[in-house]
Amino acid sequence: MQVFLNILSNSKDAFIEHNIESRQIIFTAHFNKDEILFSIQDNAGGIPKNIQEHIFDPYFTTKSKELGTGLGLYMSQIIIEKHLHGSIKVDSDSDKTVFYIKIPKIDIAGVNRVY
Repeated sequence: MQVFLNILSNSKDAFIEHNIESRQIIFTAHFNKDEILFSIQDNAGGIPKNIQEHIFDPYFTTKSKELGTGLGLYMSQIIIEKHLHGSIKVDSDSDKTVFYIKIPKIDIAGVNRVY
């Protein structure tokens, strides 16, 4: 939940920063035999290419110190990759941003558990 809240909070801030009136967030989830695939897309103006490679770096922020610490997406990556053994990626252009999250299903004692 923390990962989704971080991404949604960043979308909200980008909507405000870019003065987007017709705001849209599309959340999808797909399940297959081995993993759960999530995508979260917004139309909040996109992330510039020169910034995309840094958004998961600790303390990297485009916000003022009062509004951001630069830890939200870093912690999201740690949660997904280290604790859930998944992956998180971003794709963005001038209009939209999409976060892709993959989380493996875990089979414990014959029971599929979804985290």
